[in-house]
Amino acid sequence: MKKAVYPGSFCPPTKGHLDIILRASKLFDVLYVVVASNSQKGVQNQDAMQARVNKIKESVKGQKNVQVCSFEGLVTDCMKQLGATYLVRGLRNTLDLEYEKELEQAYKSQNNEIECIYIIADPRLGHISSSIARQLEAAGGDTSGYDM
Repeated sequence: MKKAVYPGSFCPPTKGHLDIILRASKLFDVLYVVVASNSQKGVQNQDAMQARVNKIKESVKGQKNVQVCSFEGLVTDCMKQLGATYLVRGLRNTLDLEYEKELEQAYKSQNNEIECIYIIADPRLGHISSSIARQLEAAGGDTSGYDM
């Protein structure tokens, strides 16, 4: 059985994330969407994390092979716990690729059995990022084109 993890802070969950989830779910028997805390993004509040989990669960309702959960700690530890060997990551641009290559090396230093699978963003959604959505929201802007 092929199991994959798609980790992220998903703060907030966006249409870009949903696109990656739906496309990745076609490739694996089980896809775990793992909502993680991220102190660098100021994302540690448990209530806020649970709200993101609930939002994603609602968005993937009907996708029988997609499970959504939260996790604190190393992604590699989460993957071991779930029995997953594939790690799904979305790429919007070459900057994402460079960053993800560095992360992949770190993941493999913890568990060399991990296979990273990169899914390139749909061109119609490639401009969407959680960071921009947060900035728009903070400034009172319209985030309807971003929200999951």
